[in-house]
Amino acid sequence: MDAQATHIGESTFPIGFGSGDTHATTLGDGSKNTREAAGTPYETIGWSDIVCWAMDPPSVPKINGPWMLCGSYAGPEARNHATQREQGMFGVLAADIDAGDPPVGRVIAAAQACVGRGVEALVYASRGAKPTERKWRVLIPLAQPLDGDTWAKAQWNFFDRLMDKGLIIDPVLARPGQLCFLPNKGDYYHYEWISGDFLTLDEGHSLLKEREVEVEDTKKWITSRSAIVMIDIFNRRNPIEDLLARYGYVQEVRNGTTTDNWRSPMQTSESFATRNFHTHWVSMSWADRDAKIGAKHKIDYVWGDSFDLFVFFEHKNEMGAAMKELRARQRLTNPAQALDVDALRAFLARREV
Repeated sequence: MDAQATHIGESTFPIGFGSGDTHATTLGDGSKNTREAAGTPYETIGWSDIVCWAMDPPSVPKINGPWMLCGSYAGPEARNHATQREQGMFGVLAADIDAGDPPVGRVIAAAQACVGRGVEALVYASRGAKPTERKWRVLIPLAQPLDGDTWAKAQWNFFDRLMDKGLIIDPVLARPGQLCFLPNKGDYYHYEWISGDFLTLDEGHSLLKEREVEVEDTKKWITSRSAIVMIDIFNRRNPIEDLLARYGYVQEVRNGTTTDNWRSPMQTSESFATRNFHTHWVSMSWADRDAKIGAKHKIDYVWGDSFDLFVFFEHKNEMGAAMKELRARQRLTNPAQALDVDALRAFLARREV
């Protein structure tokens, strides 16, 4: 089995089953991978296999769900982002639409506006979709695979253009080793296969161009989908309790059971003045208020979400630096120029607790 495929129109993709399916010899926590598959290549599939899969998908829990990688490298370290970026060739653009409940026709129209009519595409409902909460995955096969850096640029431009059409995109699929889950029937399933030519991305294609940030109206940009969606995605991917623990908060234990109350590292008292409401946190600590973490409420407490913790602890409360990091993956030119920090803080402060 080849660990790489570079044939025009014939890319192959590593596949696995369940997020725990890794062939790496060493796991993320540094321990040895004792699975039988450790150190062996992944199985691979081609585009026609993926289309057939969509026509007759399995129905298994997501924890065991089938997935593919967008890069071709199928060696044991295929799921490592750096390894896949450096050694893989990427034969598909992929987008994950997991919010907004858009109808499939709108998704197809948006995709065709990005890549053109007559281009092959596959759109299918994801495992977590419901009749009243439709979620989609979009795959566009490429006529010639791209190297990792070029593919990342195309992915981000693809995301931006889909967002311009009003779709909410989870940007996590821009990571080279990210799992792209294959069709897996849940409460709601539908697919559309648009047969056509594989997408050719030559040097002059719009999806490979650097996008300049428009700065005439920075406040309009700040409240645009791209900024707010990036913050929302960050919050959903980073539970508050995980960040509280990471940044040195101490969780209260009462009668042998942990509670939702935490002690801030800024506190000098022994109280647990921060409460995790899971959608947001609230701190009654004067030390936290004086440190200016999060947003100040008129009743003299401070509050925020995962993103506020990230801004404070990772970027010393520099909103511009935090947003620049989130948007750097979009490969925008001078993204910090498009950031009105005061406008963003004012917008975030208007969120209801």
